[in-house]
Amino acid sequence: MRVLILTHSYQGNGAARCLLGLMQHWTQARDWQIDALHDGNPADALEIREAGATPVFAAEVNAKLDQYRFALVNTLVTVEPFLPVMQRLPTVLWVHEGRVLMSNTSVPPPVWSQIFSLPRLLVFQSPWQIDRMFASYLADVPKERTALVYNGLRPEAAAQSTNWQTQRATRKQARAAGSRAQVMCCGSVIPRKRPNDLLAAMSALPQLHAQAHFIGTLAHMNLFADAGFRAEHQQYASAPHPETARYRFHGELRFEATQSLLAQGDVLVSCSSDESQGMASLEAACHGLPLVLSDLECYEGIWRHGYNALLFPVGHRRLLAHQLAALVNDLDLCQELGQAARQVSERFAHSRFTRAFDDAVAQAGLA
Repeated sequence: MRVLILTHSYQGNGAARCLLGLMQHWTQARDWQIDALHDGNPADALEIREAGATPVFAAEVNAKLDQYRFALVNTLVTVEPFLPVMQRLPTVLWVHEGRVLMSNTSVPPPVWSQIFSLPRLLVFQSPWQIDRMFASYLADVPKERTALVYNGLRPEAAAQSTNWQTQRATRKQARAAGSRAQVMCCGSVIPRKRPNDLLAAMSALPQLHAQAHFIGTLAHMNLFADAGFRAEHQQYASAPHPETARYRFHGELRFEATQSLLAQGDVLVSCSSDESQGMASLEAACHGLPLVLSDLECYEGIWRHGYNALLFPVGHRRLLAHQLAALVNDLDLCQELGQAARQVSERFAHSRFTRAFDDAVAQAGLA
């Protein structure tokens, strides 16, 4: 069976990582032929090939459109160019977006209604997306055409965290001996993710013995109105010994390199204003890191304040600073919340995710 993948990104974000994991499952476990549309970016082509799929250009797709059983569209951000294909092929629309996209879209509501009416199957990651965020657009969509499939951790994350308890013990010992706390912030450095909130919180804690790591593409740094955040990045870029800087900007890393950095971390902080599920928190939890997260609707039923994470209202930098200081200065609390987060991550195995996705595709009559 041949399947077509349509998206705008194959690297640098949770949606792309989940897509690549699913493509690899389909090529290896299901023996499906997967063609993935791309624009010639060599890095994208490498990711596609490593997933066992074939990078293809638009002209190739148009020449053999009738050979595909269905198309998987992995984006709402750039869905409009794919509408002609969606009108000709059975489609699975995998919705990774939430409030920020719909609050800033220039697409009129009738067009969104048409977009949501086209797919044979709509896949979401959280009940919040179905019941609240997109409810008005789904009112006339038969319920059997929607599926809730929580994203799963890629096998590589599990493989690199098999010795997580040893890693945590090593880091706790190093911290007790005076090592700086390593605070990780994973995700594209874009305004929606609000990484500047972490920098502001740490700036309000000059005595905090910690180093922050920003892991994600820096291509959109110019979008930040926060001049202080941009200045810290510029200072880091010109520093003679950047590895000693209080704030480190790593840029976009491949998945394995990100996991390696997380394994060396002590706390993960996510200040995001909007997520559909939030994979960075689960990947960090896989390594036993305690979490400080903005309190988002998509976390309902996953992260609970004081039980397996610390949560703060979006943009509340003072409370973020308080929670971060509490974790950095209390090694036992770090250990307790890290172990609780690890238990949560075990619910999101890759095999459970692929099985649920395959079941949804089969129930839609596409496999």
